[in-house]
Amino acid sequence: MLRYDLSHRLLQQRIRAGAFGDLVSIRTQRNCSQSSFASIAERIHTVFRTLTHDIDLILWLSGSRVRRVMATEYRQGDHLSPQGCIALLELANGCIAQLESSWYVPAQAPANIQGQRAASCIDAELAVVGTRQSAKLRWLDSPLQIWSPEGVQRPDTDFWPEVDGRVVGALAEQMADFARAVRSGEPSAIADLGAAVEGLQIAEAIIASASTGQPVSLDP
Repeated sequence: MLRYDLSHRLLQQRIRAGAFGDLVSIRTQRNCSQSSFASIAERIHTVFRTLTHDIDLILWLSGSRVRRVMATEYRQGDHLSPQGCIALLELANGCIAQLESSWYVPAQAPANIQGQRAASCIDAELAVVGTRQSAKLRWLDSPLQIWSPEGVQRPDTDFWPEVDGRVVGALAEQMADFARAVRSGEPSAIADLGAAVEGLQIAEAIIASASTGQPVSLDP
C-alpha cells in the first residue's frame, strides 16, 4: 500500500531520477501500540504483520534485489510472534537497509489509528540516505492534530482515512489500480508481482536468521 501514498511516490520518483545519487542506506521503523499485540500474538508473525510493508518499500525505492539478511528478535513468553524484530538487508547495489518493528508504543502516545473499540498508534518512519541527498518521512507528523480530554489524536490523512463514509487515500488508490488492471487486462504500473514474491522470500529469511542467529544468503 505504501507505493500508493503520495509522499512515498514523490520520493521514489526522485530516487529513480537520480537526484539522490547512489543509495547508501534506507532505514524503516514501524512500531505499534502495546495494546494491539494480543490480537496478533498467536495469529501471525511480526515480520508478516508489519515488516512486509517495509520490505516492499525497500525493494521499490532501491530497485535492487536483496543479497543477504541478518536479523534478531525480542521475545517475552512463548507467543508465535516476537514483540520486536530488527533486520539488516544487504542489497546487490551496495545499499544497506535496516528494518525495525516492535509492539511497545505506550497508550499515552498520539493516536493515529481509530479502531472500532479503541484508538492506537503506529509510529512509522522512513529515512533514505544517498550520496547527493537524504530524506525522512514520519507518519506521526500529521498536519492535523486534535487535543481532547482523552489525549492527543493525529488522525491518518494519508493511508485509509474515512471521509463521508468513504475510504480515501493510499488504500483507495491501490484498490482502484487493481480494478483498472482487472478491467483492462494490463498489469499495474505500480504494483509488482515479482517484488511481492521476493518480499515473501525476504520475510522468510528474516524469520530464519532471527531464529538461528545466522545470516541468510538469498539466491541472485
